[in-house]
Amino acid sequence: HAFNGYPEGKNPEGGLIEISNVFYGTTEAGGDPGSGTVFSITTNEVFSDVLHNFNGTFNGVSTGTSPRSGLLYSGNQLFGTTSSGGQGNGIIFSLNPDGSDYSVLHYFTSTGFSSTGTNADGAVPHADLISCGGILYGTTYSGGNQGNGVVFAMNDNGSNYVVLHNFTETDPDTYANTDGANSESSLVMFNNTLYGTATFGGSQGGGTVFSLQLPSVAGIICNQDGRVTISFTGGANTNLGQVRTNLYSPAFWQTISTNVAGTNGLWQFTDTNASNYPFRFYRSATP
Repeated sequence: HAFNGYPEGKNPEGGLIEISNVFYGTTEAGGDPGSGTVFSITTNEVFSDVLHNFNGTFNGVSTGTSPRSGLLYSGNQLFGTTSSGGQGNGIIFSLNPDGSDYSVLHYFTSTGFSSTGTNADGAVPHADLISCGGILYGTTYSGGNQGNGVVFAMNDNGSNYVVLHNFTETDPDTYANTDGANSESSLVMFNNTLYGTATFGGSQGGGTVFSLQLPSVAGIICNQDGRVTISFTGGANTNLGQVRTNLYSPAFWQTISTNVAGTNGLWQFTDTNASNYPFRFYRSATP
């Protein structure tokens, strides 16, 4: 198929996925009004449909423009990102394979007029999302607290967005740092660890292959005095122990402990108020 720009879109940058002999993908430009599309095409090369035209607005806010990534199919829904629109730095979105129920799950916040391009949650995602257990994982090219992008996770209903890693600042002359910068590739999960690449940074300034171990529960101890001690393995250098009494929306997690993981990756926290509740939910998070 050769894209015609209008109304089909043009300049696809992401890959295709296949569902029941139909391919799905995105275009970075074209469509109506010209800021990209989600499309489908059958395996016998017949262009099927434009499922969504980007650059719509809701309550005066752009619902995303110019997707550079492909799509993810999980739980009977399509998920993807745009590199701009929203508050200016892109969005995470979902829609059904027939194009219905388009929804913005996350707006990447503005980096404002900061010369460093920093924000709290990352900006300008380029890579495909991946999914595991109802959680979406991805990277952003820029933004975060050093301006060099982040690794993030979020529930596939849009709740509990969290930054798992902020790529560190690079040397202005050599582009070198300790961990990489400006990730443009999708992640791979293996044995509770995320793997990916960063385009720049690293000790030579030419990019990195990185790994990021996700936290997992190593043990739960109910102490005789009613306190509960939970041990984790993996996660960031600094971790928050958080608690809540239910899982109803909107989500509010109370931080009850800040911990630094040891060289072996282990860390733990104790809930001194556990005996005051019939049950509690716990999680680890990053600052």
